[in-house]
Amino acid sequence: MSRLIGKTVFITGASAGIGKATAVEFAKAGSNLILAARRIERLEQLKAEFQTNYPKIKVLNLQLDVANKNLVDKTISSLPSEFSNIDILVNNAGLALGVDTIEDVTSDAIDTMFDVNVKGLLYVTKAILPGMKKRNSGHIINVSSIAGRETYPGGGIYCASKHAVDAITNTLRKELVSTALNVTSIDPGLVETEFSEVRLQDKTKAANVYKSLSSPPLTGQDIAETIVFTASRPPHVQIAAVTIFPTCQAACTVVDRKKARRISQDIENNIKKEEKLRQLEKKKGKAVKIVLLGTGDSGKSTVLKQMKINYGVEFNRQGIPEDERTLRNDDIEKFWNDEGIQKVFGRAKEYTLQENIF
Repeated sequence: MSRLIGKTVFITGASAGIGKATAVEFAKAGSNLILAARRIERLEQLKAEFQTNYPKIKVLNLQLDVANKNLVDKTISSLPSEFSNIDILVNNAGLALGVDTIEDVTSDAIDTMFDVNVKGLLYVTKAILPGMKKRNSGHIINVSSIAGRETYPGGGIYCASKHAVDAITNTLRKELVSTALNVTSIDPGLVETEFSEVRLQDKTKAANVYKSLSSPPLTGQDIAETIVFTASRPPHVQIAAVTIFPTCQAACTVVDRKKARRISQDIENNIKKEEKLRQLEKKKGKAVKIVLLGTGDSGKSTVLKQMKINYGVEFNRQGIPEDERTLRNDDIEKFWNDEGIQKVFGRAKEYTLQENIF
């Protein structure tokens, strides 16, 4: 990463998530940092860590709401001289609010998402771009989303704001084609950060977004490493866009949650078993037959063979005793709790116990 040593990097939304992780990765690469966020106390803590771990770099913290144009202009125009020549801009600040439909989304949510995701990105870019053009050097990296390329129900306004970011990024790249500036879009899928907590305003619900995936979600560091990679290419190399998914994701709404379905099925099966046992308890002493559904011949044979060994009762494939004897409730409950039988029935899609009617 020697190309990044001494470079000045401006990062918005740097207090948490992708922004914070990006600051860490650029610090490792030896870049000087301008960190902007509303939560200044978090930035101060981060700066203290950098001063200890990366004493050679310079760090400037800015308390900044990117949606406030006057504040953005004033802050950037008054940067100390040692930080005034910005080499890399990472427009990371952004958020989603709620999962309301287009019909139900509030005006406040619409305004906030567009003010931060679109206007904020524009305000910061417009304030920094002239200096880059004057020096004919610079790299603008916009952290967008797969939601800027696709859509999904309950995310219409967020998707619209990120589609706007995609349009701005692509237009800017075309407008700057005769310069030495590069423009990149980073479009992540599922990344586990504070994003869902802010969106859902509920930590438990936010955790559930990532909980049942069949592979780990992306982390802020995954995205940060990609951002730093794109920024560290030779000046003539422009990585226009990078779409990043966790292994379990193939598109905005194509996510593998098989593990969740298996867990749900296991829970459902256990509930069924417990309910059947309760029913048998109420029918104390009554005979029952066993009906196996969704179990192959091999599984049935194993069950029936074990029943004969344990209880001396031989059942046919329909679960009906071959002789006149039947299993009573106390026997069937013991049988059901047998570890070997549990394993067999764990492979069955469904089974029922019915009162003996023959």
